[in-house]
Amino acid sequence: MDPTLGLRPIFIFLDEIHWAFKHKMYGRKIVDLVEDIAKTGQFCGVYLLLATQRPDTENIPSAIRDVCGTRAAGKCLTRQSSETILGTAAYQEGWDAARLPRIAGIFIVYGADDTAALVEAQDIRVHRCDPPQRQMIAWRAAAMRDALGRLPNQIDSLQVEEPVLLRRVKEVQGDRPYVLTQELLEQVNGMPEFVNEPFNERTLGIAMTNLGHPSQPINRDKQRGKRGYDVKGDEGQQ
Repeated sequence: MDPTLGLRPIFIFLDEIHWAFKHKMYGRKIVDLVEDIAKTGQFCGVYLLLATQRPDTENIPSAIRDVCGTRAAGKCLTRQSSETILGTAAYQEGWDAARLPRIAGIFIVYGADDTAALVEAQDIRVHRCDPPQRQMIAWRAAAMRDALGRLPNQIDSLQVEEPVLLRRVKEVQGDRPYVLTQELLEQVNGMPEFVNEPFNERTLGIAMTNLGHPSQPINRDKQRGKRGYDVKGDEGQQ
């Protein structure tokens, strides 16, 4: 897409899509809309991702399966489920998601490229977020949408829980103007929430940046040249 136009790709992710397709009142309309987006959306930068744990012909209409050019199957319990997702051709080529190991994040991807030509299937491993990471992503997304005024009105009264990491960093900083990175690492990694999956300087930096609090250079006292965090004000941004 041309960045000078101020346009960006739009990703529409619909989880447990079979619930929508099976809706008694709106199911047929949803099928028609999803089919239309799948057919034409990519030409204007709109990309559709559908997810379901019930990939059978009763829950996923053939009209939808026929227009989903790229498919990804996680661990399936039966060959039939794998074939429903990836297609008969994939199974005939030896790709069977029922044979995948029971490991989170392992998928078989099979589909078409930008020219609609079939491409080779492949095994992939996707990143698996742990609960604290998922919480941070959800909190950050809600905060960004709230700042833009894009949260639905009915959510206005809901309280979005602050991520555990941010709460713990505030505890470590206390009333001080900043906390040094190394001290924060030592303190946070000793907490029960993170002891099994400790941070390093890089991953902590990424997590804090996603929360809107990147590390800052410390230019005061005897800490010049070091970096730290200030989650309570602007004192650490000297």
